[in-house]
Amino acid sequence: MANGDTVQVKVVVDGEDDQERNELATKLRRELLRLDVDAVERPTAGEAPAGTRAIGPAEIGALLVTFTKGATALASLVAAVRSWLAARGAGTVKLQLGGDTIEVTGRLSEEQKALVEGWIRAHERG
Repeated sequence: MANGDTVQVKVVVDGEDDQERNELATKLRRELLRLDVDAVERPTAGEAPAGTRAIGPAEIGALLVTFTKGATALASLVAAVRSWLAARGAGTVKLQLGGDTIEVTGRLSEEQKALVEGWIRAHERG
C-alpha cells in the first residue's frame, strides 16, 4: 500500500467469557483512542433479527482500528497494545490485517519480538 492509504486492523482481546472480553475491549478502546487513529469502533454485523444479538460471539471483544498508513502507525498500534497488556499483567490480543493475524502479549521473547517486528515491516511495506 502506498503512503496515505487507509488501513483497518481488527484487534481481538482474549477473556474468560463474553462479558470479560467486552469489558477488556472497552478498556483497550479507551487506550487506542489516544493514538493518532481515525477511529476505534466495535464491528457490527448489520441489523440483527428481532430477539438476537447485533454481533456474534466471535465479534465480542473485537475492535476495528482505522488509521492512515504512515511510517510508524502500525508499530504505534502494536506498541500501545503491548503496553496495555503489560499493565494488565496477562493476556493476549490478536491483530489481523487482511488475512494475516499475529498474537501479541505484554512480554515477548526475543523470537516473538522478531516475529512481531517482521509482521509490522511486512504490512508497512505491503
